[in-house]
Amino acid sequence: MVQQHPFWCVIATTPSLFFAISRQTEPFYGFFTIRSLDNLSFDAALELLRKKAELEDRPDLARFITTPVGRARIRAIHHIAGGNHRAYIVLSDFLTRETLNELVSPFLQMVDDLTPYYQERMRHITSPLQRKLVDYLCRQRRPVPVRDIARGALVQQQSAAKQLGELAKAGIVQRTPRGRESYYELAEPLMRICIEIKDNRTEYIRTFVDLLRHWFSSRELEKRHHERVTGGEIGSLDHVHVRAALEDYRRNRTDPFLEALKLEVDRCHAEQDLPGVVEAAGRRAEELGEFADYREAIRASEQIRNYGKAVELCRAALERYPDDSGLVFTLAHALLRLKQPASALVEFDRLLARSPDDVRAWCLRGDALYALARYDEVLVNEDRVLSLDPDHDHSYVMKVRALYQLGQKQAALELAEVHADRYPSATSLLSLAELAMELEENEIGLRACDQVLTLQPGSHDALCHRGTLLLRLRRYDDVLQNEARLLALEPDHWHSRYLRIAALCGLERRSEAMGEARAWTEQEPERLLAWRSRLETALDLGDLLEARHALREARRLDAADLELRLLEISVEGQLEHWPEAIEAAEQAALAFPGSTDASLARVWALLGGRKIDAGSALAGSLDLRSSSEDWLLEVVRRLREVGDLPTRDRFTEGAVVQFPDSADLLYEHALALVDNQQYGRAEAITNRLADLRPEDVRVVVLRSLVRTSSAGLAQGWEVLHRLLENRALDEDRAAERLAALFVVEASTRSPASLFTEIRDKLPWSSQTDAMVARAIIGVLALLVKGNVRNPPRWAEALRTVDDVFHKAPKTRMAIRMLSAAVQFVETREIGPLLELPLEQRSLLMEEIKSQ
Repeated sequence: MVQQHPFWCVIATTPSLFFAISRQTEPFYGFFTIRSLDNLSFDAALELLRKKAELEDRPDLARFITTPVGRARIRAIHHIAGGNHRAYIVLSDFLTRETLNELVSPFLQMVDDLTPYYQERMRHITSPLQRKLVDYLCRQRRPVPVRDIARGALVQQQSAAKQLGELAKAGIVQRTPRGRESYYELAEPLMRICIEIKDNRTEYIRTFVDLLRHWFSSRELEKRHHERVTGGEIGSLDHVHVRAALEDYRRNRTDPFLEALKLEVDRCHAEQDLPGVVEAAGRRAEELGEFADYREAIRASEQIRNYGKAVELCRAALERYPDDSGLVFTLAHALLRLKQPASALVEFDRLLARSPDDVRAWCLRGDALYALARYDEVLVNEDRVLSLDPDHDHSYVMKVRALYQLGQKQAALELAEVHADRYPSATSLLSLAELAMELEENEIGLRACDQVLTLQPGSHDALCHRGTLLLRLRRYDDVLQNEARLLALEPDHWHSRYLRIAALCGLERRSEAMGEARAWTEQEPERLLAWRSRLETALDLGDLLEARHALREARRLDAADLELRLLEISVEGQLEHWPEAIEAAEQAALAFPGSTDASLARVWALLGGRKIDAGSALAGSLDLRSSSEDWLLEVVRRLREVGDLPTRDRFTEGAVVQFPDSADLLYEHALALVDNQQYGRAEAITNRLADLRPEDVRVVVLRSLVRTSSAGLAQGWEVLHRLLENRALDEDRAAERLAALFVVEASTRSPASLFTEIRDKLPWSSQTDAMVARAIIGVLALLVKGNVRNPPRWAEALRTVDDVFHKAPKTRMAIRMLSAAVQFVETREIGPLLELPLEQRSLLMEEIKSQ
């Protein structure tokens, strides 16, 4: 009832209307707004209790209410509360009570609270006949027809029918018609409490016994009864009620709690609530031990990938059904999914001992062996599978993988090709493509991808692999077409965007690539690959500041990535930010103490920051066995640039041992051998380099330099001159190489005879004069660095050749500069430098200061 006023309102409840407000002649008739509350249905009660829990800030209770066990508990409350709102609110606090001690005391407290309420309702029944009928119904546990009620109450049927009708209008009883008959029961089953308390005919409260039967399974009741008996609690209140509940069960053999769980299993299936199926069916299996319940719970566990629960259920089921092969297989499969291959293998062997021809078990056994790295046994296992099923596709895939892991990579590739030719399925062809990618057999992988796309034009994996392979083959236009096809299927595909940007860089459309990379990072600022793509594009453009920004964002997303840390060191070094590079390198070395590359990067940064002693000492202490070729090469070059040739020589020897087929490291090794005048070894390496890189100008020049030691200066000059004419070598680089030729030649004879040969054997012209002058200045630079052996011999030779080149003024001035430099290196006196013209003196001083 609601009474509203501008300043206040009254809200009240009553089980039934009384004359003071229901009769039109009474003053308060129409004074209240009356709203009748229908009895709560089960679902409405569920929602009421859930909202109550949320309002009281009890999230655990709110979640429990929606679980199958929680719903079964609410069905128990529904059984004794009928649809009474008040009863639901009072009983809702019982929902999470698991033990009898937690349940008995609150229930008795509730009885104390509700008894006055129901006694008051009984007092409102003024008719003695009505009270007699209600008293009879309080003792019944189910709806009763009128004739039985009349007989039990010792009244006439007609009188009973009339009075029951009045009671129904008052909301005290509930009428259920069935054909011509009407059945009656208490509208509120809890009203029985007042009769049970008043009568006190039994040791227990019948309503509480009903609650226990719906709250616990019969097995749980047996367990609790046993605990009371063994604990010496016979005769206690909870023992009395449990015993009564068990006696009821033994009389009619029904288990209301498990019946409620069965309803929940069916509901969960209908609503596709698989976790609910696992809980409800699993609980029924625990209580009843029936195979069907285990099967339902296990199947649902596998469907939601809860393999831990599947293992638990399988083990419990196998205790009851130890001979069921299906359970053993499911257990083994679940263990395999849980990455417990050793345990899975035990179960597969157990199953195969019973069923030696079970192809599924043999197949998954191979997976377990592979996970255990027992690759030889994988091959034997898969041969067994193929003997049972020659067309078993997965076995070929596993054999290919096992061969690859055993180091038989070519055999793996050949088997994959044979399998793909014999059984050209998408699976076999994709397996071939992936293996070919790993072995960098890019053409084979590309053909396999094309075959997959013939079978499945929309194959996501085939298009992904195909794009990567095309990029490796530098078919950049084809990459763009491939990625357009993939992006049409999946517009936001991240790998496709990455490949597209890389292809644009390959086509030298770098600005366009950078635009797409920036747009990608703006759209997906948390996508690491987007920032990597932007970083690589910036490095390709030579935009080091942009690369630095992209690096910082990438490191924000993945601070533990060693590659990103090494790139940071490299970029800071290229920006000449050596303190930052050194700091980054030290942090990387601390973060990755076992990484040789991190240590190499630290060496590189120290050398670049002119901390040569520290860098060289660290370089000499490193074990290079787990290093990468790129960082070895960077350190070798840096050692050469800073002039620490002894460390460079030792380091290069070790690097070549690690990467004997690296053309770049072999080139550096040959340079080191030339500097040490080991021309025989250098020539062997340059001959090998010529096979590896026949078109590389650097290799041609180095080879001519080495051969000069035996064939003479003229041949070296001829090679350089030819390269200059073909524009394969610029003048600066040619002058540098010619200077090296001079030094090589002078190492095998006197410098004086060298200058005579330069004058007599070179075809002199203005171009020759300029080139020789630049080369001699290059010798000067090598002299100051300490790369020229025996400076006194040079000083003696230079004093005699000042007039030899009177027709070559540029060469003559270069010789005067070299002579002054030689004297300065010998004496450290500045006097010889003062004899040079200002321009040449300044140039020479700059060269000396730079060293």
